[in-house]
Amino acid sequence: LPRLVISAALGIATFLSWRLLLWSPATGQGGDLAPRAEEGFTLTLDTFIHVQQLRKKRLRAFCSRSGKVTTLPRSQEERARLLSSLRASSKLDLLYCQVPSTGVEEWQQFLEKLEKENVTLPVPLPYPRRHTPEAQLSEFNLTEIEAMLGSYTKVLFVRDPF
Repeated sequence: LPRLVISAALGIATFLSWRLLLWSPATGQGGDLAPRAEEGFTLTLDTFIHVQQLRKKRLRAFCSRSGKVTTLPRSQEERARLLSSLRASSKLDLLYCQVPSTGVEEWQQFLEKLEKENVTLPVPLPYPRRHTPEAQLSEFNLTEIEAMLGSYTKVLFVRDPF
């Protein structure tokens, strides 16, 4: 159930944020994959899906340039280097990549709040944020890492322009 709630929340938040980012009438500007401003333009689901497909295609092309890792290295040092930017939430069954300058800090704060039981989220979330070490994936043993990679929901936060 927590996995379903997180997936639904991430999906809705992503759709709404992309809808706002794709078309901003105040500036008439968008990212390099956003539709150009036209008078009377309305964002449709087809336009949104097309832009998402273009972004996925670009992401796949980027990922295919680097070698695919099919097995984890046996040495702890190599695993730590390879998995250094991946964070794990055991309670939410979630893995996410901590990419700098993508607003991941706000998502981390949101996920920390979700991990607490019976919490009502204040809007907006208060700052300054409490800095606690997140659980890096490399801190787990090899068996746990393989189980997490096989079963957890994986999320990569990006920002526009992509």
